[in-house]
Amino acid sequence: MMPTITIQPVSRVRRAAFVRAVNAAYEGYYVPIVLTPHSFGELVRRESVELSRSAAALDGGRVVGMGLLGVRGAHGWIGGMGVIPAYRRQGIARRVMKYLIGQGVDAGLRRLQLEVIVENSGAYHLYESLGFQVERQLHVLVREEGPSPPAPNGTGLIVKPAAVGRLLARLPALAGTPRPWQREAESIYALGRDLRGVAAFREGTQAPVGVCFYHAERYHVGLVDVAADTLEAGSALLAHLLAEFPLARITYLNIAEDDPLFPLLRGLGFRSTLSQHEMTLPLNQEQPNR
Repeated sequence: MMPTITIQPVSRVRRAAFVRAVNAAYEGYYVPIVLTPHSFGELVRRESVELSRSAAALDGGRVVGMGLLGVRGAHGWIGGMGVIPAYRRQGIARRVMKYLIGQGVDAGLRRLQLEVIVENSGAYHLYESLGFQVERQLHVLVREEGPSPPAPNGTGLIVKPAAVGRLLARLPALAGTPRPWQREAESIYALGRDLRGVAAFREGTQAPVGVCFYHAERYHVGLVDVAADTLEAGSALLAHLLAEFPLARITYLNIAEDDPLFPLLRGLGFRSTLSQHEMTLPLNQEQPNR
């Protein structure tokens, strides 16, 4: 007998039960996800998720599927889509997606975006059937321990630490391509006190010509964002970071292939460990019911 599935806002579901269902849905996934109620709360804050517009698919009182909707201005982001194994291939993911699209329309959003791992053909075809189209490819880059490149000489550039807030204000002018949702300024700022900032300046000037944000442990650095007005400035920032953490494994989440610094990063030994389609859907108040 097919289960009777209802869709409710995540805000009406006990957080601990919802988090357990998310973990069950992502067990054995391409990138396993294990959340706690606390880390889920951090994700909600960092990605501007509105729980009252996010979806929990319920079989009775049991959460069996889910999807999150983040909202920033007139555009939104869908993430955390999943269905627990025993309930897959029953149309639940499509129902959740339709619910989230409807919530986006109700919120007056003009566009929705999401990411799907390239190998996840089932999810890709679902999103495509609902009208989402691929905008570009995003990559997770990793650089293992290796020799640091020499700092550029004779460039007239000075690289030094700077306040994160000041650098975030400068980021939009330096970013050569739109940032993915997880690296928009709101997400970066939400990382809080552990975030560090470094800037590149031309001698005798006050405005940074390059900015870099990261958080670091002894043997791991999470590169949050790097942007510069020239490859020379970007190279100076990355040389500074690699020299400061010569033994660290460095990861960089969701950099777009059209980012001007992407070829530079690949030349410095960063390799792609995961690629995703970034997909978008324009919204209007008469969104078709597919």
